[in-house]
Amino acid sequence: MHNAPATIPDDQLPDIEVGILSFNRAAETLQTIEILLASEYPPERLQITVIDNASSDGTPQSVRERYGARVRVIELPTNQGPVARNRVMLASTAQFIFMFDDDSAPERPETLRGVVEFLTANPRFGGLCFYCYNAFSGLLEFGDPAQVARHRLGNGGFQAAIVVGAGMCFRREAIQQTTGYDERLFWGGEEHGLALLLLYHDIPTVLHPAYAVVHRSAPRAFAPQRVYRMVARNDLWNSFRHLPIPVAVLMYELHIARWVVLPLLKGRPKDAAEVLRGIADGVKGLVPVLANRKVIPLRRLLQHWRWLLATMNLRRVKPVKKERDAS
Repeated sequence: MHNAPATIPDDQLPDIEVGILSFNRAAETLQTIEILLASEYPPERLQITVIDNASSDGTPQSVRERYGARVRVIELPTNQGPVARNRVMLASTAQFIFMFDDDSAPERPETLRGVVEFLTANPRFGGLCFYCYNAFSGLLEFGDPAQVARHRLGNGGFQAAIVVGAGMCFRREAIQQTTGYDERLFWGGEEHGLALLLLYHDIPTVLHPAYAVVHRSAPRAFAPQRVYRMVARNDLWNSFRHLPIPVAVLMYELHIARWVVLPLLKGRPKDAAEVLRGIADGVKGLVPVLANRKVIPLRRLLQHWRWLLATMNLRRVKPVKKERDAS
């Protein structure tokens, strides 16, 4: 189905800022900007900002040459990873803040407007996570939200503690209550960490199948073994920062056991060794994490138990094919 007809007149729509995280994908970044500029949102109320992670392929220059002052560029001196999204999320003065990756963009021209109107009509939600489907496989990435949602809403959406960096919209006052992405994480588990932080602040988030992004799935920037190490470290930090200690110990032990055993069963001992190195890295950096704990009440965690098990890879979420709307 198409998004609902516009209900807020153009001159009453709020200012929005759309951040694009880029790293050495100039062509992808330009394509995403073109899609956003074609959005059915008043251009005078739409600020597009590229956050460039020290690209070496000339991405900032390409954006400036093509769009001039129409698109703002934040050119970072070093690669800060996905947590660089904080440069827009925590500083923007717009009422709603959208975040996309350089290889993802809204499915339809009316999507941005639809999300603003949806969140305006549903003020209790501090953010909306887009349905994210792969442009090539057609699969709904991260599985069906119904399998991990806290509950289904009467309007067809789902309340679920899900953060997907490739496609989010935050209400400014909600996200700026938090400290945003934990910048110690750099990459790997940073979305899970932000979802836990939103839970800590009791900021509910929503998904609705009418609002989707197309993920063009550019290649991952890290070698698989480095991924194992970083995620093992970051999951330890996320667990011990936000979960009650007994829950953190149990969940992390089960999670890591799975990460070690599966590579061994598949004949990949080097991957298992990287997991163990990641644990060691996490333990070394655990003191400052414990000194700044933001513990989610157990009752609130239990309301999202299916999501928590899935994000710790302790519960399988089946992949599903997203039904494409008829044009």
